[in-house]
Amino acid sequence: MRLAIRTTLHQPAGSSVVQTGLYHLATKSPEVFFQAAMSLLEATANSPEATNVYPRLLACPEFLIELTRPQRFSHAKLLALCVSFIRIATRLDIFLADLLPHRFEDKYHLPPAIIARILDLLNEISTGPRLILLLSHLANHPDPMVAERAVVLMGRRICNTSWSQRYLMAADNDVRAGAVESLWGRKTPAARSTMWGFVKDPSHRVVGNALMGLHLLGESGVDELATGMLDDARPPFRSAAAKVLGQIGKPEYTDHLLKATADSDPAVRLEAKRALVAIRLPILRQQEAEAEALPPAPAIGAEPVSETPAETPDKARDPHLYHLWLDGKHTPSH
Repeated sequence: MRLAIRTTLHQPAGSSVVQTGLYHLATKSPEVFFQAAMSLLEATANSPEATNVYPRLLACPEFLIELTRPQRFSHAKLLALCVSFIRIATRLDIFLADLLPHRFEDKYHLPPAIIARILDLLNEISTGPRLILLLSHLANHPDPMVAERAVVLMGRRICNTSWSQRYLMAADNDVRAGAVESLWGRKTPAARSTMWGFVKDPSHRVVGNALMGLHLLGESGVDELATGMLDDARPPFRSAAAKVLGQIGKPEYTDHLLKATADSDPAVRLEAKRALVAIRLPILRQQEAEAEALPPAPAIGAEPVSETPAETPDKARDPHLYHLWLDGKHTPSH
């Protein structure tokens, strides 16, 4: 299969044989095709051949659909791959955008969850405004999840107050949450005042996004609002507070989150445990790195010191963190 792909890719420039040939190879055996194509990309990454292989192979819709399947890679892994791919195939974002529903047709009929996943990916790998005309219509998609992610993508590229206000005032909570998220990092008085105006929104997701956006702007008072929201009478707001505290990641949140691990609501308990792991694991890893950097002690007469890799918490050294990590690892995302 790898030889067949390589042979197809070496057809003359502009030849329709390339895409037709890749289509037939991909549909004949999708998994074998994908693995062979990934192997070929890896093998040619640092060779002159990459300028021919990457743009042509990454223009193959069947390969990209396999690449973006949720079961294939985590978001972090998929993002890392695409960041490396787009350095060579500079139109990768255009190729990915072409998989999504167009204004008047939908060629690939991808499920909403995958459309939203690709939109998140494009938001991180595509720079500038070149996707606006291709994807702006998705901000009005009937699926709220797709509309939300499209609003985030567009809102970070369309610096237009009237456009933003349209979605900030949307009746759908998810769309409104996306509109607030699209303001993250925008250091303008309007964005600052807008996010402060949403800390009392009736949607927990909107409030969580507003608090995170204010934190990114360095606003004072966010810590008190977020920790105070852990005592809200509404479980979704307590869960959102725990998530925001985990995203901000300050060690001083630990006591608040430990208390939340005993919450009456299971979703709040889970989010608090995840937040604790997010806060404490980097600290543990830093301690491990510092310990490894110390000069070795004299070997004569010295007792060996056991060291535990920091990939997972040390059960003996920090049993509480170990069990929190274990709970988060084996509990499905809600």
